[in-house]
Amino acid sequence: MKEWTVDEFVAECNALSREPYTYDFTRMPEGVCNGHTVGPYSKSLSSIVIDHCITNLGVINELYPEGSVVHHIDDKTMNSMEMVRYLLTRPQSEKISDTNVYGYVNGHPVYSRDEYIFKGRGFGAIESDDVLMEFAEKVTHGWSSGGCKQPFLGFYLGDYALDHPKADLTDREYARLKELQTKARADAKAADEAREWRFIERICWADNSEEEVWEDKNGVRKSVMVVGPHGDSC
Repeated sequence: MKEWTVDEFVAECNALSREPYTYDFTRMPEGVCNGHTVGPYSKSLSSIVIDHCITNLGVINELYPEGSVVHHIDDKTMNSMEMVRYLLTRPQSEKISDTNVYGYVNGHPVYSRDEYIFKGRGFGAIESDDVLMEFAEKVTHGWSSGGCKQPFLGFYLGDYALDHPKADLTDREYARLKELQTKARADAKAADEAREWRFIERICWADNSEEEVWEDKNGVRKSVMVVGPHGDSC
């Protein structure tokens, strides 16, 4: 395995740069440099193999409009080559090795998911149902899913960690939001049943779809498609 000096390694990385202040970390040369194992990294563009990935070192990357990438680490701002040199010469005692760290927000470690959520969104726990509903509607852009807005009753509250609003709420807050949706659906169902719907007729259309016509106790009618359009069965 090749032994690199810091200057040699930074120069080699700089030669592989696609443009000033931009670096393709998947092309990093392999070897040992100043006691660090170094090499290409392909798992994440926000990481670099120098003992720890960038996330664990508390490095935040920002892409500026002109295309240059800058890094924020230990309250310092630097470009890619400066960051590589800094990490390679950084005293071992400065390395972050706290296994209790849950993640990083703006380069600062947090130690729980709740703390991660609070610091990320800029405020603490949500105690009011009204505030919870308002915030969840905001982060979902009006209960939008796949580009389509839906009523709260029909919005899917899944358990994928990166979906909104789950990614923006603590576990307790998200569980409460699900409770509110379950209650809202039950209330809507009870209100609909109280209208005492009675069957009027079933209509078969030329596209082979079928719908039923129902009327409530006040004479208001609704149509429900029970069979969708389809081709002839023959």
